[in-house]
Amino acid sequence: MLFRSLEARIKELDNIVEDTMTVDPKHHRHFVARRGQVLRQIGEEFGGLVVSFPRAGVTSDKVNLKGARNCVDAGKLRIQEIVKDLEEMVTIDCEIEQQFHRTVMGSKGSQVQRVTSEFNVQIKFPDKAQENGEMPAPSPERSSDPNIIRITGKMINCEGAAAALKELVPITAEVSIPFEFHRYIIGQKGKEVREMMNEFDVNIRVPSVDQQSDIILVSGVPTHVENAKAGLVEKLAKLELEKVERIKRSFEVTVEVNPEDRKSTRLNSSHPIDL
Repeated sequence: MLFRSLEARIKELDNIVEDTMTVDPKHHRHFVARRGQVLRQIGEEFGGLVVSFPRAGVTSDKVNLKGARNCVDAGKLRIQEIVKDLEEMVTIDCEIEQQFHRTVMGSKGSQVQRVTSEFNVQIKFPDKAQENGEMPAPSPERSSDPNIIRITGKMINCEGAAAALKELVPITAEVSIPFEFHRYIIGQKGKEVREMMNEFDVNIRVPSVDQQSDIILVSGVPTHVENAKAGLVEKLAKLELEKVERIKRSFEVTVEVNPEDRKSTRLNSSHPIDL
């Protein structure tokens, strides 16, 4: 058993080869960035393949690969695929007013992380001004224009990511709700309106009593605003129906009767008296 195990190991070692390939130096950084994360992934994918790029400061396009013959060949193809993708990468500018950047990024950058992952792109927001109001030294990855967000990836992915980011820009829409119903929209101590804002993730501004305005303002992401508008219209329909029901319950009819007629009515309605 031991002999067979050693024999298999020897054959495995005999199968280990070294090979080289060329990769344009401008792409080397992609492979070695983040402590060689891409290279580690390639090694894990292809049976422990060892890929070595030139050290920093060394001008060379030679890349060394070491591993089983089939793993080396497959690894070379994977590296070529990655290089092809890098060659097709572009950087486009997406213009969104700086005042909306925080909203577009989302809580702790959650929205941007989602778009980055969904479209397989890199998104760089513009450099922030320093405390003295001066801009930092220009960065090739970021724009000095405070409204420009830079997106890097395949063109079709960049365009999709730009559209997704713009859909996150908040808008404000008007919804006409008769003033008489506003107190029901607000609810006791603002309970109803707070629940709607939480449900649709928007901000709802109801005009003050002295304004006597029918217009309610809804602010937020376009899709959320549309959902909130539909929610308000639905609530209005319910309130109008409740109003009709209240009117029915409180309906009264007043009939005026002549005093003489009332007397006659009383006499006619009394029991007959036997004499």
